[in-house]
Amino acid sequence: MNDNILLVAPYHGLEILAKEFNKRYKVKLSVIEGNMNQGIDEVNYAVKNGIRIVLSRWGTSNYLKNKVDVPVIDVSATPVDVLKAINKIIIEGYKKIAIVNVSNIFGKSEKQYLHKILGINLQFSVCHGENDVRMKVKYLAEEEHIDAIIGDVTAVHEARRIGIHAELIESGEGSIVNALSLCTNILNYDFVIRYKNEQIKILLNRMEEGVALSDKTGNLLFNSSIERLFRYYNTDVTQENLYKILNGSKYEKIPVNVDKKYVGSVLLINQKSTNAVPKADSEFRAKYKFTDIVGQDDVKIKAAKFAKSNETVIIYGETGTGKELFAQSIHNESSRSNGPFIAVNCASLSESLIESELFGYEDGAFTGAARGGKKGIFELADGGTLFLDEIGEIPLNFQAKLLRVLQENEIRRVGGSRKIPVNVRIICATNKNLKEECKKNNFRYDLYYRINVLELKLQPLRFRKKDIISLFKNFIYKQCISENKKLKWKSDDIFEPLLKYNWYGNIRELENFAKFVVACSEKDELNENFILNMLESRNLEDNDEISIKFSYDLKEMESEMFNTLLDRYNGNKENLCRDFNISKTTLWRKLNFVQ
Repeated sequence: MNDNILLVAPYHGLEILAKEFNKRYKVKLSVIEGNMNQGIDEVNYAVKNGIRIVLSRWGTSNYLKNKVDVPVIDVSATPVDVLKAINKIIIEGYKKIAIVNVSNIFGKSEKQYLHKILGINLQFSVCHGENDVRMKVKYLAEEEHIDAIIGDVTAVHEARRIGIHAELIESGEGSIVNALSLCTNILNYDFVIRYKNEQIKILLNRMEEGVALSDKTGNLLFNSSIERLFRYYNTDVTQENLYKILNGSKYEKIPVNVDKKYVGSVLLINQKSTNAVPKADSEFRAKYKFTDIVGQDDVKIKAAKFAKSNETVIIYGETGTGKELFAQSIHNESSRSNGPFIAVNCASLSESLIESELFGYEDGAFTGAARGGKKGIFELADGGTLFLDEIGEIPLNFQAKLLRVLQENEIRRVGGSRKIPVNVRIICATNKNLKEECKKNNFRYDLYYRINVLELKLQPLRFRKKDIISLFKNFIYKQCISENKKLKWKSDDIFEPLLKYNWYGNIRELENFAKFVVACSEKDELNENFILNMLESRNLEDNDEISIKFSYDLKEMESEMFNTLLDRYNGNKENLCRDFNISKTTLWRKLNFVQ
């Protein structure tokens, strides 16, 4: 436990004594030298890094008590330590002596006894703070004509400054032992309190009800259910804000009294009766987090920052690069994590159904409409996140309606006239170059600029081959669990053949191949030959063909060919120009052909 304790030694001799004490008794007492405000930066740094108790002497300990957030214990000098200092003074021949100190070491009867046995004029002056010490020393020298001063570092310095003989009361080993004994008791008690607090915290967080503990000043201790309330409403943690959030919700407030005095209260909030935070259906939960994503650390760091915002995110990436994993992770890291997460593949919604699916419809809106109408996806996602995958496939005539909803944060059901407010965060994804789609009049510029606020670009697997083996091993482990198999291998080197392929299907293709390997494995140990055979049997060869639409205009076909090539190069124009030995100007002209 001693490594949790820091001794601030006001004089060098105490620092030396403490270090010798460490060696002799094999303890881990941290030691720095500092008197009063000297060394305060070191003390604060130590406290931030785990020190739980600070030891020091007299004036310095009194000073530190108001400067640090941990207990400060006084290394009190023992009567023996004081007698040693008095003895030194007497040997020097001084008879009129004053002990100047910030604490009372001797009681009244002890003082009288010392006068008799020592046969000297001994005065005691208890001071209150550093300035008082200096004033008392000056007074004793000028008015009481004291010959010598005994005291702490400040008293000794001041006495010597004005020409009075002074002797420092040095703390002995006994002082350190006594202080450490007290520290051990405090740390043991602190450990018990923290242990009980952790138990209470676990119990609170296991409860479905929201629980908040408040003291009479308004400070709060709360469980995870209450924490989600503050995160959802993005507000400061205060008692006043909690009451605002709970306005109209049912809760029970129980006062806590100690010795018949009010000291705080307990608030119990029934989650079943409160509408403070929308509860997401189990089918509308995001299950993936950033920790589930292998590699792409730079992109994860940026995505984690985006999660703290409420702005629209657009994720660019080829099919199979993990766009939805990032969308779910952003949601789970956001203040909306307790709300629903709904993913919609825009390419799967027909032009005739997309409006009713997204916005819902009223009773009798069209033939076959459900009685009573139906909520749309925007309403279902209220309070949470809506992931619009393949947004580039949304029909052009519907894009204006979508833009209006994103701008106004309200929808109107098909067949209805009532405007319904919705609180939804939008995350979009596409494998297309939306700016190029705007130039081709396939996508509205105003919608593009509305959704292109926070931009993420996911690298295809062929451009981050260092992640392939880690991903593949992860897929193997998961599939083995799914199929109740156990597979082992001597070295990750057996997976090196995987790096020879470009995996144009990206992570999805790699995962499917892992499933294929697990399904075909008959032995419990994988080797490189087996991996090679599996690659050959799957005919995983790089696709050297591209498909373009036939046109009687060769320039249009050439433009489509280069746009397709650019997709394969993941938008890297420099690499494309280098490989085909053309300039950027030529590439721009070929890419931007307009009929």
